[in-house]
Amino acid sequence: MEPAPPSPPPGGEPTRRSKAWLVTLLAVLGVALLAAIGGTILFVDRTLPPYDAAEDFLHDLVRNRRAEAAARLCERDRANADAVLERVARTFFGHDSLVVNALGVDRDGSTATVEYNVDIDRDDDNVDNITHELPLVEEDGEWRPCPGGGTLR
Repeated sequence: MEPAPPSPPPGGEPTRRSKAWLVTLLAVLGVALLAAIGGTILFVDRTLPPYDAAEDFLHDLVRNRRAEAAARLCERDRANADAVLERVARTFFGHDSLVVNALGVDRDGSTATVEYNVDIDRDDDNVDNITHELPLVEEDGEWRPCPGGGTLR
């Protein structure tokens, strides 16, 4: 009678089942990585240009650089820049903070809206957060705020 062959030591050669899990895990991680890269590329290409234009425009207004803000307006609104700038500035004048929301960009072809939030301190130590939308249009490859059309909320 021959003795039974020795059993493999613990942690020895992986079984077929553990190899399948490893391959599946690596495939899922690969797909997740590709999705993350694709999402980042889409964000940078589609969302960032209107967001940057809105942020630059609003920060010019916050810093009272009205000439720079007027130069950023769409062609239609530049003819009546003073009234348009005043209308936008009223949404945040005298308030504590203004934040442009990178996740609040809604782009449809050559038009977009970008959300910005304004914090208002109340007398009862609470803060109201008001969200506004700034419309933008793409003109000659450049994104420009265009709030004079009555869609500023």
